[in-house]
Amino acid sequence: MNVNDEYLNQLRDLDAAPFTSLTDDQRARSEDSKASILASTFDEEKRPITAIRRRRGQTPLRRALTIGILTATSAAVAALIFVATLNVEGPAPVVGASPTESPLAATEQATPTETTAVTEAPQPTYETDAYGVRYWDINSDRNEIVYEEGARGMTLAEQQLAVEQGFIVAKCMDEQGFDYRFQLPWQTHPDDRGDVNPNTYEVGDPYYVALWGEYGQTGEYDWTQAGCEGLATHETGQDGAN
Repeated sequence: MNVNDEYLNQLRDLDAAPFTSLTDDQRARSEDSKASILASTFDEEKRPITAIRRRRGQTPLRRALTIGILTATSAAVAALIFVATLNVEGPAPVVGASPTESPLAATEQATPTETTAVTEAPQPTYETDAYGVRYWDINSDRNEIVYEEGARGMTLAEQQLAVEQGFIVAKCMDEQGFDYRFQLPWQTHPDDRGDVNPNTYEVGDPYYVALWGEYGQTGEYDWTQAGCEGLATHETGQDGAN
């Protein structure tokens, strides 16, 4: 039995009592009880209706929408928190980068740069005259000599003879303690008139005597008295040329 049935039974009991058998005081209390019962019934009837309306408003569709909205909201909040965490932590450091350097700067530094080696022309280790023509001496390498047949009207044999005599004189002078330099005849500059002697000496001084022999010799030619030049002429078979 629900509340409404209980209230109805109470009202029936009050109505069933013989009206004439009640005193005035009893009738008044009976009326008050009926009014109280009716008022309570009215209040109880309003509350269930509201509850029913509330329960009817929560349909499955609304519940699904509510759950979906809450799920989407939670996912969005989680995504925002994840992005904020990445921004706070910053990009992953690049190996080789210092704390104040950007990853791009570290990459540029790590990349090796190619340098083009500039090959400089070897500087000559010999002396030349004012025209750039080379001087040869006892220490020169004969393999560096370039013969030019026909240059300055000389044959290849004449050029080879000049080279041989030049090195014989250089060796002879070196043995006597003097430096001797010479030039290859076919390599001299056309403007060179022999005004500049590569070897400095005065007529009659020791250098001159070692190179040419005693000054002012007379009589028949004797290669043994002609210094280192006489020696070179003799060793190359050119005694008759003097």
